[in-house]
Amino acid sequence: MTSAPIDGRTMLYSGLFNTMSQEWMDDGSVVVTLSSQRGNGEIRMHMTDLYGPDEDVHVEVFVPVRVPPHIAGRQAEASAASVNLIPSPDGP
Repeated sequence: MTSAPIDGRTMLYSGLFNTMSQEWMDDGSVVVTLSSQRGNGEIRMHMTDLYGPDEDVHVEVFVPVRVPPHIAGRQAEASAASVNLIPSPDGP
C-alpha cells in the first residue's frame, strides 16, 4: 500500500495542498479531501469539530492517483504534439 508523504492534519495546517474540498455530513462531521501536484494522490480525512478546540481525525486514507492507460496514451500524444506548437526563434 502506498502511503502519503505527510499526514493529513499537517498537510491541512501547513497549506501544502493545491485543492481542498469539504463534504459536510448530517451529524456535523466533515470529510476533507486534500490533493497536491507534488504528491501522488490525495488524502481524505473524516473529522469532527474542524478547526475547533476538540478537532479529531477519525479516519485518514491516502488514495494514490492512477492514470488509466488510455489517458496516459493521450497525454503522451499531446505532449509530443506540443513540441510542434512552440515557435522556433529562427522563424517558421
